[in-house]
Amino acid sequence: MIFSVRGMFCASCAMAVQRVIEKVPGVLDTNVNFTSGAAMVRWDPESFAFKSLFNRVHALGYELSPLLDSSELDQSLLAQASRIRLQLIIGTFFGMWSMLGSWMLYFGMDAVTGINALWVGWAATVSSLPVILYSGLDLYRAGWKTLRAGVPGMDALVSLGVWGSLLLSIWNLSRGSAAVYVDAATMLVTFLLIGRLIEIHARKHNLVAIDALRQLLPETARLVRADGKKDLLPLENIQPGALVYVQAGERIPVDGIIETGSSQLDASLLTGESLPLRREAGEPVHAGMVNLQSPLLLRVEKSQGERRIDTLGLRMLELFGAKSSMSKMAERFMRLLLPVVCAVAALALIRHLWMGMAIDYALLASLSVLVAACPCAVGLALPLAFSAGSARASHAGILFRDPASVEALARARVFAFDKTGTLTTGQLAITKVTSTRLPPDELIRIVASAESGVAHPVANAIVSYAQSQGINDLFPADNVERHAAGVRYVAPNGAVWLLGTASWLAQQSVHDIAEQTCPALNTAYAPSAIVHISCNGQWEGRLDLHDHIRDSSLAALDDLRTQGCQTLLVTGDHSAAAHWVGKELAFTPQHIYAACDPDEKVQILQQHGQDTAFVGDGVNDTLVLAAAGCGVAINGANPIAVTASGVVITKGGVEQIVRARHLASHILRRVRQNLFFSVIYNVAIVGLFFHIGVTPLAAAIAMCLSSLTVIGNSMRPLAP
Repeated sequence: MIFSVRGMFCASCAMAVQRVIEKVPGVLDTNVNFTSGAAMVRWDPESFAFKSLFNRVHALGYELSPLLDSSELDQSLLAQASRIRLQLIIGTFFGMWSMLGSWMLYFGMDAVTGINALWVGWAATVSSLPVILYSGLDLYRAGWKTLRAGVPGMDALVSLGVWGSLLLSIWNLSRGSAAVYVDAATMLVTFLLIGRLIEIHARKHNLVAIDALRQLLPETARLVRADGKKDLLPLENIQPGALVYVQAGERIPVDGIIETGSSQLDASLLTGESLPLRREAGEPVHAGMVNLQSPLLLRVEKSQGERRIDTLGLRMLELFGAKSSMSKMAERFMRLLLPVVCAVAALALIRHLWMGMAIDYALLASLSVLVAACPCAVGLALPLAFSAGSARASHAGILFRDPASVEALARARVFAFDKTGTLTTGQLAITKVTSTRLPPDELIRIVASAESGVAHPVANAIVSYAQSQGINDLFPADNVERHAAGVRYVAPNGAVWLLGTASWLAQQSVHDIAEQTCPALNTAYAPSAIVHISCNGQWEGRLDLHDHIRDSSLAALDDLRTQGCQTLLVTGDHSAAAHWVGKELAFTPQHIYAACDPDEKVQILQQHGQDTAFVGDGVNDTLVLAAAGCGVAINGANPIAVTASGVVITKGGVEQIVRARHLASHILRRVRQNLFFSVIYNVAIVGLFFHIGVTPLAAAIAMCLSSLTVIGNSMRPLAP
């Protein structure tokens, strides 16, 4: 079951909640995700008690509730984001003045300007108070809660460092020394708030994807009563077993079985299939499909909340928001560093007292060790490298959503691609016109007249082709009958034209239909559809429609394969089209997966391990984009697919995937360099200063040097 968790401020909060839930008797498995704001809990019914679960989470300072409506979640996130922005504004403004005073003291500028150093120290410390007492308040709360849960991490250690810096600064000032450390405290709070704001925006980004998926569906349905009367009712009033009437051109609102009627359905929202599917009485249909041709009467099997498309939203909540392993590494280091630093500071105090040092100096030395080990550099290592790298990538038309997506793309060894709209243009086009009697232009004029004004992929392609040939004088299409597998059109001269599949024309007593396949073409086209045409019972010709492969697809795939990556073709399209494209783009046959629904795409990716990336563009790809290690939305992707992706290509095509991976690898390498240096530095400082003792100036310089080194490394230009 999935619950909403209220009150979470950061990923550390999610870690604390998960630790508490894991200890509840009867809980078998749990995953608390800060990005989605949800907790997934599996339990043993025989030993589990809801009251215990809710009470333990509440005792930690959070609240579990049934899954919130998207509007409620959005309001909660807006309030959180507004609070963090205010804290960030205050932190930036007052932190700037605090750092100015501190740096004047570090570089001896007070002597140059003639200002009393003690007054500068007090001014810097007072300026830091709004940052420490207000902007950092939520950090301290998170630190305390994680400490109570037994999983202290970044927030707990930062809280210790911030308050240690403030207390040591006040201690020094009260003794007449101008050595202050509050600049480190304000800088650390400010950068952590920036990181929190990025996480909040990632949560909002995910909610937009889920909410947009819901908004695609109708909120009402036509209920057919026993007397045949049709009432338009809200979906929540439609129960399983009811009869629902769906007109041609409407999106189906429920999952059900066709009672009467037959039609062609656009199932691209659910499967990605580029061509419409034919459905007859007794066959199942799902909410989200579009009824293209004829009215249908449906028997409802699953109503709102239980439909197949509703499960997509829940699955996206489960899958969203993976945390970067670099972030986890930093958290693990913080968790180990906290008790070590506290122990070393206490040992330093005991050592200095044993050596005969006065208690005030011993306390000063002990606190200086604590401040020098303040994890400024560790806290800056990831967000600074990510921000600098993301700015560079955005100029190239590549948008990275969060550090986890960057890392996942850099680590990816299996790249799965959707077909339609990703490797191909997704637009059907006529590539061959066969006419036995009429001139081709005349045949196109008649067919385009029959198909004009119809929202159907094949009809759109025919009309577009006619316009590209300069055929605009179409005949009136008043006398048109649309069937599940074809169209009957009576021309102004009384001739009866049939357009559709070969089998449908045969059912209408049309003979001598040429069924030979289109000869191989030396062009990058995937066979997609054939429209047969007859006039007054005589076969007149056919139109071959194809989907064009993007020019850059093969080169991009070859680049990935050269780098040692495995490439898969995973599509909802039919097998013939999938294997044709797979052959053209050099996919091995066992790596071509056709006719896959969203859940099957997820299963295929999961079979290939954790280091996976999926490249797609359609609404039907949203679930697998969220499930993949890294989801990549190609240029021109559906807005819902964009919001479900960790990487978005805004310029170019598939070739940008190679460049995005190259940039992600460089960003990840920069993060590793920052973390390695900051971890080694902190360990060395703690050991060195414990052994030799530390002066306030040395602690200040040590703390600043670590941060400046990380900042400098992050700002270095990335390799081209």
